[in-house]
Parts: sequence; C-alpha cells; structure tokens
Amino acid sequence: MSGEKERELKKLFFNARKTTLELLEDRHYEVPEELKNISYYDFKELFDKNQLDFLVEHKEDKNKQIYIYHHIDTKNFSKKDLVNLGKMIKDDYPTKITNVILIVDDNPTSQITKELTTQEYKNFEIFLLKELLINISKHMYQPKFEILNKEETENVFKENGFNASNCPILLSTDPIAKYYGMKSGQLIRIIRRSATTGESVYYRIVVGFSKK
Repeated sequence: MSGEKERELKKLFFNARKTTLELLEDRHYEVPEELKNISYYDFKELFDKNQLDFLVEHKEDKNKQIYIYHHIDTKNFSKKDLVNLGKMIKDDYPTKITNVILIVDDNPTSQITKELTTQEYKNFEIFLLKELLINISKHMYQPKFEILNKEETENVFKENGFNASNCPILLSTDPIAKYYGMKSGQLIRIIRRSATTGESVYYRIVVGFSKK
C-alpha cells in the first residue's frame, strides 16, 4: 500500500468510526467511552498494527454482542477472509449470539455478496466506508424509525386492519434499514413530524433476500 493511499484510508476509517459508534448505540449496544474518545494519533497506531476491530455487548441482552471488523488490506475482502472470520467468531464466542459488521473500502465481490445471503452468514453485514462517512439517521428531515417486536406487530395489524402481505414494504437494502440492522419480516413504525401537519405515523414491512 502506497503512503498516500494509506494516509487516505486512515482518514476515511477514522471519520467512519463516529458513525459506526452512533449506529451501535442506536441499535442499543453499549459503547465504552474509550472507543468514543480515541484521538487520531492513537487511532493511527491501531491502524498500523491492524487492531481496529472491537466487540461490544447489547445493553439489555447480555447474550447478544456485535463484532466490528475493518478490512484495511489493499486486496478485496475474499471468501477465504470470510471463512476465516466466521471460524474465529465461532471459536472465540461459541456461547453468545455474535453479529458481525464488515467495514470495507471497495465494493464486495459477487461471490461475497452471494455468500452473505446464505444461512451460514445470516448474522453478517457489510458496509462500505463511504456509507459510514455521514450518519443518515441524523439528517434534520429524517423521520424516526422504530422496530416493533412480535407482540407490537400483532397489535398494529389487529388495530389497523392490515397484515404482512398487504403492508407497504421497506427493502432491507435501503440505507436506513441497513443502518438499524432491520431484518426481513420486521414491522417498522415511521414517525414523521411536521410544523404544519403535526405527527404522522406510517408502517412498513421489511423485505429482503431469503437466506438459503
């Protein structure tokens, strides 16, 4: 990796870190202060040692955690990389539900995209660096999104007279769906506030690729 390319990647990964940590907190994961307050100098040291990866626990469900993996190699993230990462997760955290977020600089290959739709990698997500440089959830015109649980979903269907088959959809590939980690089949409440019309509530069912 050339010196200029490395300097560019360091800045991009550092800038993406803020959004990554906000994403984790919005998904109700516990983010330690030392991760939030890291200086650029310390970050560069971690980058040079390839030690950017970290793990955080869910605030309510301590059996649930998420591992953030940074691919800083100049080569594309390969199937071998994916297999090795999957094995490491299984070996190191065999008793916990461990989700994985992959942060990469280049577009994933078609092979990786296909692998991530399989059941084996159902807990894996992938983000491009450029997707994390700006936090889309913080935009002033962005409505509030709430992921409803099974009981809440059933109540909404009953009270509003519709169901999953005739509810408007939200693709799991939508940027805001990716940000919150929304899964296929989840019902989403969208609250839009306006100075002229007040508060409006909408519902969308998340639709994505089936895991094979």
